[in-house]
Formats: sequence, C-alpha cells, structure tokens
Amino acid sequence: MLTQHSDGVGLNEVFEWAQDLDMELILTLWDGHYLDNTSLSEPDLQPYIQDSLNELEYVLGSVDTTYGALRASHGYPNPWSLSYVEIGNEDNLSDGLPTYTAYRWEDYANAIQAAYPNLNIMASTLNVTRTANELGDYHEYSIPDVFVQDYDFFDQLDPTGSKVLIGEYANVQPNGVIVPPHGADFSLPLSPAPFWIGSVAEAVYLIGAERNGGKVWGAAYAPSFVNLDFPKDTAWSVDLVGFTSNPAVGVKSTSYHVIDLLSGTRFTTTRSVSTIEQAGPLYWVAGENTPTGQQVFKAAVYNSTGNVPVTVQFDGLAAGVQANLTILTGTGATASNALGQPEAVITNITMLTSTAAGYTFSLPDLSVAVLSTFPSNSPDSTYATELVKSGFGGYTGCSLGRSVVPSWGNGC
Repeated sequence: MLTQHSDGVGLNEVFEWAQDLDMELILTLWDGHYLDNTSLSEPDLQPYIQDSLNELEYVLGSVDTTYGALRASHGYPNPWSLSYVEIGNEDNLSDGLPTYTAYRWEDYANAIQAAYPNLNIMASTLNVTRTANELGDYHEYSIPDVFVQDYDFFDQLDPTGSKVLIGEYANVQPNGVIVPPHGADFSLPLSPAPFWIGSVAEAVYLIGAERNGGKVWGAAYAPSFVNLDFPKDTAWSVDLVGFTSNPAVGVKSTSYHVIDLLSGTRFTTTRSVSTIEQAGPLYWVAGENTPTGQQVFKAAVYNSTGNVPVTVQFDGLAAGVQANLTILTGTGATASNALGQPEAVITNITMLTSTAAGYTFSLPDLSVAVLSTFPSNSPDSTYATELVKSGFGGYTGCSLGRSVVPSWGNGC
C-alpha cells in the first residue's frame, strides 16, 4: 500500500492530480478476493482490513497519528480530501459474491464506518448495501445493440434503495459478437478504438441513466487514458483519451465527444419515472436547471430508417425563446478517431426560436443531440454550459409537465 510503485504513481501523486483538476476521488480498497475465484477466509481477512485503515489514516490522519506523520514526512502535512471509499472491485465476478455478501463487505464497511463515520461507503456491486446512504457500483462492457437494449435498465431499480454509480462502462466490440446479457465476450479481440455507432449506443444508455437521476449518482467511462507512445504495451484498446509525450498531440475518441456534449449541460431537478415513454429509435430525457432557468432536452437516434422529426415543448415557455441545438453525427457507423486522421465526429450547432408549438427540428440516424434554452436569468442571455459540477439529474415524461412529440407519436 505505501511501498514504491513500479509505475511511479502513488497515493500522493493521484491526490495531487485530483486536486489540480478539482476532482472528487473514490478510493478503492482491496478486499481479499482474487481473480482465480478464491477469497480469503474471514480470520485471514482481518490484517488486510487493518492495512486499509492504515491507508485511510495516511490519507486523512493528522500529523499526530502514525500514518499521518508518515504522510507529513513525505512532504504533505495536510490531510487529503476524501469523501468516498469503495470496498473491492467487481466482487460479483470470479465467484466473489458469496463471500462478499457473507462477510467481506460487512467486515470492511463496519470497520471503516467505526473509524471514519463521515466517509461515504460504496459496494463494488449492486444489491448488497444496507442503507440508502451507501452506494453501489455497476460496470457494463458490451456491444451497441445491448447498450440500447439496456436503455431501461435503471428504470427497474428500486427507487427507495441506495444510489448507483456506473463506475465503468464502454462499448468494446461491434454488433454480431455473441455476448451474454450485459457483457462482452472477452475471449474475442476488443475493438481497436471507440467507434461512432458504439458511442451513440452509449449515449442511449446514459440517457436511460439520466432519466433515473434519483437512482443513478453518476457515470464514468473506462479506461479514461492510454499512452499512445507505447502501443505494444497497451492491454486495452478502447480508451476515452489517447495522449503522448507531446501535450499538443493526442486523440479524443468518439465517446469523448458524446460525453462532452451530454455532460456540458446538466439538470438540477430529478424526478423518477416508472414507465418507458419511448421505445426507439428516438431515446430522450428532458429537464431543467433551476438556478439558470434553462430547459434542456437530450436525445439520441439509433437504428432509424431516416431522419426523425421532433417537436419539443416545455410547459410555460413562451414563443420567441432562443435555444441552442447541438447535433453530433459521425462520418460513418464504424468511424473512429486516431492520431493523424481526420475527425470522425461532426458537430453542428444551430440557434432555434420557440413558437407556440415549441421547438421543431429533425435528427438523423446515429446522432446525439442537446437542445438547451438560454439561461433566463443571465443578463446577456449567452449560452452557458457546465452549469452543475456533479451528479446526474433530470426528469422526463408527459405527466411531469414536459412533452416531447416525434411526428410518429410516443404514446403520450
């Protein structure tokens, strides 16, 4: 835990990085489970629980504590900022769930809660948390059609249960690969890079998560970074951002552009939905940002036979209100971004003005779009992004006072 790492990155470096980027870290603790389908017995687990407590003391302890003093001797007298701790990683896999639910999760959670009652504790899988204040972590790697199939996955979660972090997700293989439900076939090669139809499918999946903002705490693509200077050493090819030793040379994947668009305007109001108003090819969520008065509509089109006409009407919104419509399309369904190659994602931004019927436009197949009104309380009415720094939000559905009416009808 506090030993020298061969990759040159340790706890202090990661916390420094997060501090520089104004990020909130989740510290994951090893919890006695191995990828060879074995787990430590409960008695054998206790030294590792103590080791995790020592690690937390190194991060959070004052200079008067043993490991806080060790941190200070390394040049960091002030404790780091940490609010979230996850116990284990993917303990639902490799036959880990029986021992995780029997004793590993409880033993770790109880020890951490007793020593650090203000820390938020996260389980590495779903349906094991004890209170609504604890978080569960859900990972999904799959193919485009399965991500679209799982648009309603988070609709099925218990709205009174603990919230969920989508700690890892990515489209890693093309359609046509035989996969089990909610998974990829890792016996087959991964795609060389994120590609457009997969990124659109991820957008459908994220929209399904965002419409359940009362249940889903957030989402993180994985992996985030790959060093393109060492391609032969890369074990995973489907990465969000590729970087090199030259800060001016890198690659933003097709999935990066989708996340950048969807995350750029966030909701502050979250309301749960119990039914599915859409079944494709248009997948959508609508909401508002209360401090700015913005009304927001996010959508993705997957597997349509042509352009999908859409009318968006926000209740109480008068005619003549301006909004920006940003539409992302790809140069092809399998198009990817790579070093030295043309950009595979096309961005089109237009300004719309509402009529008595709302906003009317059309979206092509394999597109991702965000419609956002200008902030009503902004003195210059400039278009604002990155309004809320953390968390999902939003609501959808005709019964909640927001209607979205494709020309072919949506059952509202």
